[in-house]
Amino acid sequence: MFPMLLKAMNKKDPRGAQDALTVAFALRDDTKQVMSTLSTILASCPMVTADQRPQWDECYDLLFAKVVELSRDPALSWFPNDFTLSALARLIARRQLGTRVPAFETELLSRRPPPTAPLNLGDLSKFYSGLINMFSRTGLPHRALDVYRTQIPDAAMSVHIMTTAASAMATVKDATGVREVMESAAQRGFIATPFDSGHLNVALVNASPDADSAVAAFREMLDRGTPPPAGGIPRAAGAEGLDAYAHATHNPRVVARVLERCSIERKADLAQSVVALARAHGIALEENAMYALMALQLHCEDYAAALAQYAEYVSAGEVATSRLTCMALEAAAALGKGDVVRQMHADTLAHHRAGRVVLTSQYVTAAVKSVLATDGYDAAVAVYHKLVRLGAPTHATVVHMLEYRRPPGRKPLEIAPPTVTGKLGAAPASAAPGNPAAANPSSPDAIEYEINTQVERLLAADRVGDALRVWRSTLAEHGVAPSTSTLGFFINHFSQQGDVPRMEQMLALGQSLGVVVHPRHPIRSMLVLGYSLGKRFDRVFELWDAMMDRGIAPDGATQALVLDACGFAGDRARLDATVNKILGAAWGGRGINVWTSAVEAYLRLHDVSAALRVATEIVPSRGLKADAKFIGTLVTVEIAENRQLNDPRVLEYVRQYAHLLQLAGHTTYQAVNKAILEHEFASGPTPVAVSKDAK
Repeated sequence: MFPMLLKAMNKKDPRGAQDALTVAFALRDDTKQVMSTLSTILASCPMVTADQRPQWDECYDLLFAKVVELSRDPALSWFPNDFTLSALARLIARRQLGTRVPAFETELLSRRPPPTAPLNLGDLSKFYSGLINMFSRTGLPHRALDVYRTQIPDAAMSVHIMTTAASAMATVKDATGVREVMESAAQRGFIATPFDSGHLNVALVNASPDADSAVAAFREMLDRGTPPPAGGIPRAAGAEGLDAYAHATHNPRVVARVLERCSIERKADLAQSVVALARAHGIALEENAMYALMALQLHCEDYAAALAQYAEYVSAGEVATSRLTCMALEAAAALGKGDVVRQMHADTLAHHRAGRVVLTSQYVTAAVKSVLATDGYDAAVAVYHKLVRLGAPTHATVVHMLEYRRPPGRKPLEIAPPTVTGKLGAAPASAAPGNPAAANPSSPDAIEYEINTQVERLLAADRVGDALRVWRSTLAEHGVAPSTSTLGFFINHFSQQGDVPRMEQMLALGQSLGVVVHPRHPIRSMLVLGYSLGKRFDRVFELWDAMMDRGIAPDGATQALVLDACGFAGDRARLDATVNKILGAAWGGRGINVWTSAVEAYLRLHDVSAALRVATEIVPSRGLKADAKFIGTLVTVEIAENRQLNDPRVLEYVRQYAHLLQLAGHTTYQAVNKAILEHEFASGPTPVAVSKDAK
């Protein structure tokens, strides 16, 4: 029966697993052995955690019902031991089956007999560790900490229990509690120093209130932890996660988590200091660290740095996952490097054929979008068809993108229907790994995804009232907490309309529902847009100042919006200060649109000379080139006051870019061209006088 169950699990066949359980229950030769072994197999198999199809939850329900039935059978006088209870608790935790916790407590925990001597400390430790993990992973961290602090016998305490409790403390940002656990673990002799457990170190990083505190904790780990061996940091063959590395402080996974905190909080300079620190201590950047770093570089529009980071990673012999390659493709396309895009795509397909890379729907979208930007429509369609033939899952987004860019007069292509539609449960988990669309509908992530999908669709149709009702009713129905991501859809909807009153009403509603918008959350950038379009420039400047005070790296759109606000508000001092701040920051002004806004702002203040300095000095110094929008802004903003077409300096600069206006079909091309010709004629060489004799 056990081989039958294992075979079904390896084949990712939940129905086969249920059949195996049914056979096992029918035999009932040795109840203790059967139940403990079956529950352990289900709880420990990584595939059960990764495959979020609800049929696996039915396996748990079947197993749980049988355990309860047998425990209540007076003829057996049997109750599951602590090892079996810990396995069931781990299964609830790993699949986040929060709705099963009350039944687990009522039917099993409340009836668990008190331990008797001699204690099986190993099973007892596993039981409490599983219990803490179950409460922590199902949204009940305070219950988990209550178990840790009040219920565990001193003799049963283990480093595994302590690391699980520290993870629960991290969810409530209790850094002090994590430090107490670390000190206690060292005092008990479980570890040599408080910083010699990779799991506790990650918990401390997660519990830190902000990225600066996380980096400070990382520095402390390196200073106080046991130094690595002279021969370098060994890696255990076949091991994954924190356990893959024998050293706790010099651990790539710890570095990755610190960089993730920096990336979330948009702290580019702080992230670079972490990279420098890791390199100084010989710690390599692994895949999660690379993802966090490249995501931050793309946010700051530092495409060259992101591409260089990716190239360095690949050149070290690492095989880039599809999600890393997606970001590298975006960077290469933004830089117009079509040859790099083609080479990366070819390398990814080669790795896929060798079984080293999985093609995801996100990769299909990124590859098609990048090729579309660098090589055109036909090449993008060819890439799409090839990926479909290779069995890669597709998303509706890429289909719509190709149709939108289809040249006029061309017939619609016969495009394969998308295998990932964006609807909950529309595709099996194998079609979209990690996509909540294939997740367990009762999990918090799946519920949030379902809410966001409906809210986004309703807001696109401007049905705000219906979107709010869906949000509230779904939250009430499932008893889950509202998320910042859903609030972001509403804020974004109103910010694009410049509807400040309703935008602020949504913020107040989110606050009343318990949604906390962190000062570093992307919603802040949406607010900048909303306040700018709503002419509330005072609020734009408040948000900008707060971002600068906290060291947050704003994206290019936010930089441009703040510069626009300076011009519309007529605040010359702030405009100069903002331009200088952007110039002095590593994240500043990496896209031409930022400096287009700077030119517009200076022209609204009627300072043509300052606008020209931006065009002739700042733009070239950043390695950028003017585009049609930039030139059009320079020659049209406040033209009645600035009279740019009568200014020889402007015409001298614009003459080299006038063709851009013509190519873009800009309405001012004729007037600009005429002014340039008149300027050239007026400033041409003085005609030479011809003598009568010469005549």
